[in-house]
Amino acid sequence: MAYTVSVLLDDADARIKHGMTAIMDFILEQQTAWYTLLSADLTWQMSEKSYSIEEDQLVLDACQKYWDILKAEEKVVVDERRLQQAQQALDKTQALVRVGLSISGMMPELALRNAEVVLAKASTGLVTVQSELDSAYEALNQLIGCGAARPPGSG
Repeated sequence: MAYTVSVLLDDADARIKHGMTAIMDFILEQQTAWYTLLSADLTWQMSEKSYSIEEDQLVLDACQKYWDILKAEEKVVVDERRLQQAQQALDKTQALVRVGLSISGMMPELALRNAEVVLAKASTGLVTVQSELDSAYEALNQLIGCGAARPPGSG
């Protein structure tokens, strides 16, 4: 009978150990699954923050490019006005030269040549700022993925 009890106790002990091993394996699997879930969640949260930073940077870049367009448009307006003034000064100088008068005591030919140089510089300046405006539009359009043309109704 002692033998039977001993065998039964050994059998019970083996079953308990097997059951405990199964329980520990199950707990380990659950912990692994939980840590995997936590890791995936942290990765997702970090990618969300990274996406938000990239999105903010893109918005900031687009705003800066738009501001560059506004500044370039203002330069075009100023240089167009400068060109008009230079043309008016040249017209006035030509009229004075035709009647034999001079401006500020200059020789008529020198005054005429000076007005022509000012007009040429104003024209060159306008071409330069128009090119800057085109470049500003191109930079914004490239950033936001639009075509290279200016928006309708511009320039």
